[in-house]
Amino acid sequence: GLGYEADLWGRLQGQVDASAANTLAQQADVAAARLLIRHQVAEHYWSLAALALSEPLIEAQRRDTTEVLSLTRLRVQEGKLLPIELDKIATSLQALQARVAQVQRERLQHLLALRRLLDEPAVDVGPGPALPPTGLPDAPLGRPEDALARRPDVLRARLQVDAALA
Repeated sequence: GLGYEADLWGRLQGQVDASAANTLAQQADVAAARLLIRHQVAEHYWSLAALALSEPLIEAQRRDTTEVLSLTRLRVQEGKLLPIELDKIATSLQALQARVAQVQRERLQHLLALRRLLDEPAVDVGPGPALPPTGLPDAPLGRPEDALARRPDVLRARLQVDAALA
């Protein structure tokens, strides 16, 4: 009877240990899922920021190409350019218009993905996502010799030189 009881308690302890391990595994899965969702939200947000930065540039390129097309038409009518030049510029204008449509589609996809990830009917990304500034912050650097004097390897070498000179 004693062997049966010890075996029963061992099996029960094994089940408790297995249950605790499953609980820890599920908690780890939940933490990993949260981290993945945060990563995806940040990725979509910064993709929206990059698209917001590229949209005005593409639009300016499209306007400039439209203007070049009209000027090229005048040059072809004057006989100073071949009609093939019109086709080249029209093709590049068409490619830019397709790029504008693609950027708009990508923006909509990122907004929909954010809406799905955040589980909100409408996602407000604020006044507009913006990339962080690319310049270095203004920080007082001090004199170079002061910065070098604080380094432990330079201080050690200086003390070794002083000891050798003494």
